[in-house]
Order: sequence, then C-alpha cells, then structure tokens
Amino acid sequence: MSHHIYTTPGIIIGSRNSGEANKYLYIFTRDLGMIGASAQGIRLGKSKLKYHSQDFCYSSFSLVKGKDIWRVTSAGNGDALFSEIKKYESYFILYVTILSLLKRLLNGEEKHEALFDEITNGFHFVISQSFSEKDLKSFEQIIVLRILHMLGYIGKVKELEIFLKNEWSMETLMKSAEFKKKIVGEINQALKESML
Repeated sequence: MSHHIYTTPGIIIGSRNSGEANKYLYIFTRDLGMIGASAQGIRLGKSKLKYHSQDFCYSSFSLVKGKDIWRVTSAGNGDALFSEIKKYESYFILYVTILSLLKRLLNGEEKHEALFDEITNGFHFVISQSFSEKDLKSFEQIIVLRILHMLGYIGKVKELEIFLKNEWSMETLMKSAEFKKKIVGEINQALKESML
C-alpha cells in the first residue's frame, strides 16, 4: 500500500530524541499546521536529514501520514531565512521567542497558511533592515499582536487596525511607538485570558 507524500515548507519549533537514532520533530508547516513527525535515523552521522532538521530550521519537508504518526521522508533547503537570521544574535533570540510562543498557542493539526506567511514575511523584513534595539522591540510587539489576532485571541481594535495589516514597513514600526501602551495592554490581556 502506497502512502501519499505531502511536501510543504515548515519551521522546526522543537524536537526530542527518540530511540537510539531517531528524533521527534515539532514542525509548524504552511500546509498542514503544527504537526509532530518522526525522523528515522536522523542522529546518525550519515543521515541526509540532519542538516535540514535542526531546531528552528526553515526547510521544505516531505512527509507521509502513518497510522498514528507523521514521518519525515526527506527535507531540503526551503529558504535562506534560518541561515541569515542566525548571523545576528538579537534577531535570532527574537525568532526563537516567537517560535516558542507559537508552540504554546498552536494545538492540533490545523492549517494556518496566512499565519505561516506572516511569520516568514515578518522575519524576511527583519533581515532586510538594520534594526535598532527599539525597532526590534516594536517589531516584536506588532508580530505578537498579529499572531494573537490571527488566532482569535484579540478581536478588532479600531485604533490598532493599522498594525494588523500584512505590509511590513519602518513607518509602521515608528508609528507603533505612539500606541505602545495600548498594544502591550491588548497582548497582556489576551495572554492572561488564554491562561498561557
């Protein structure tokens, strides 16, 4: 019996060792949502998977659905995002922080194409700019606001609508300084109500 192979871009949110040479990967995929998948023999020196399956790596994954679990059949370069973001410590710390938040917020396999695109577009914007610490803080507040809004934790807030649009720009970041208190208040309230 043959299994359908799904190929999708994805970001590894975390992993844990399994058995002698396997790993269980938590992957936020564009086409399948958040999934857990087994990568057989990935910890062996000869494994072709290991270079594209590090924690926080952005790759293109080929997966098959078994009876109880997804299995990674191959992984390849999906994007230069991971290698670029690793060059800047402050960018990488924020990237990991955002991915950790996603791991807490996303439960079960549910497709979130727009959210996946928002995250990847946002971090492509970051690596295309020269950010000050203040800019990076503004970006963090806006991307968290957008994530919570897209997942239904924050409804429409008229005065913050400008920050929920898909375009990323330095002007948007600068404008967010005027609304910092409101943005942070909405985020904190949403996280409190979600008990995360």
